[in-house]
Parts: sequence; C-alpha cells; structure tokens
Amino acid sequence: MKYVQLKNKNYRHTASYDLWSGQYFFGKSSWIFLLVLYLERFVPKHATAHMQKRYTTLESNFMKKTKKLLILLLGLIIISCSSDDNNENNSNESRIDVTINGTDYIFNNISVVKHFQGTENDDEFPDWFEVQARINNESNIIIEFDVELGHTGNWDSGTIIGEFNLTTNDNGNVCNYFGVNIEYPLINVTVNNGEEFIAAFSFTNNYGGNCGINSIFGDEVTYTNGSIYINL
Repeated sequence: MKYVQLKNKNYRHTASYDLWSGQYFFGKSSWIFLLVLYLERFVPKHATAHMQKRYTTLESNFMKKTKKLLILLLGLIIISCSSDDNNENNSNESRIDVTINGTDYIFNNISVVKHFQGTENDDEFPDWFEVQARINNESNIIIEFDVELGHTGNWDSGTIIGEFNLTTNDNGNVCNYFGVNIEYPLINVTVNNGEEFIAAFSFTNNYGGNCGINSIFGDEVTYTNGSIYINL
C-alpha cells in the first residue's frame, strides 16, 4: 500500500488522492477531492456510530419485550395448570347420571340433609341422610331418596335406600313416582360412609300418583345406566 505526504500527514494512495492530485479527469485543484475525502473519512464513521447506537437501542427494546412476553407466557401456563386442577376437582362433585325412558339426564344440583348422631351401623337408631337432586336449578324433574349410613351391597337386614322418588312438573301437572324399598341389585351401593356415597341403579317404577298421558314420563318410569356420586 502506497502513502503520500500531504501537509505533514501521510494519506493512503487511494482514489480520493488521485482525484485531488489530478491524475484522473478533474485536474490538480479539483474540489471533488474535498467532497470525496469527507464522504470517505468522516461520513462512514458518523453513520457507523449512529447505526451502532440505534442497534443497541433496538437490542435493548427487543430484550425488554422478550422478557415481558416470557412473563406473560409463564402466567398463562400457571393459569392453565390451575384450571386443569380445578377441572380435576370438579370431577368429584356430586351428581346423578341416568337414562329415564330412553333419555339421558344429568342431575348436577345436589343438596344433602344429614341426620348423623354418631351411631353408624346401629340398626335401632341408624344415621341417615336425605338427598335431593335437580337438573341445574330447574324444578320440573326432581329425584329424592334417603340413605341409611354405613351399609353396602346385599345388606341382609333391610334396604339401604328407603325410598327413591321421582317428581315431575309439566305445566302444573305434578306427578310422583314412589320407589319404595328398592333392594339389591336394582340399587347396588358400593360406598356408603360419612364422606361419600356411590351407587348404581336400574329398575322400573310404575307406582305413583297423578301420572298419566299428561305427565312427562307417562304411567311409569324405567331407569337404566344410573350412577350416583354424593360427596358428603
């Protein structure tokens, strides 16, 4: 690389120097050298510094936005996990699923009245509880039954569920189907303690009052695929 002496300073032998010195087309006193020299020696440095500053600013903004995005994603993951946990807990809510005369029903509004005296499995003064089940908050179809606490399966001393009643209300026409002393295996109780009641049931009931062609289910009801879970 050649260098030339210019006002006691060394400059590289470049196109800028050649233009100024007149070795190309513009002569020795060419003013273009001043412009080219400025563009070559000063503008790139200024532009580079400006670009570096803008890059640093953009990089900083990008990192801030990335951190915010990561925090948002972490929050969504936590909320999703919490929602999944709630769904798992909701699976243990009290409900009755049953097919009545060929139509599936889910009774998800369950109320329980406990008559617990601390005498579980006492045949003379047994603990028992009452259950009322509705579909949401509706009153047109209601299941009610009472349970003697502590007994399961084929209990020899009597029926675990004293009555299993269904009440319907079709535009003011109230019909009651009374299921009195429904025994095993028509109702099969598998868990019956102070915390949970679980049973399955399938049977037909035609014993009732004010039931007929104007009622929702007619003269009789047939329960199939019935399952009960009560969280006491």
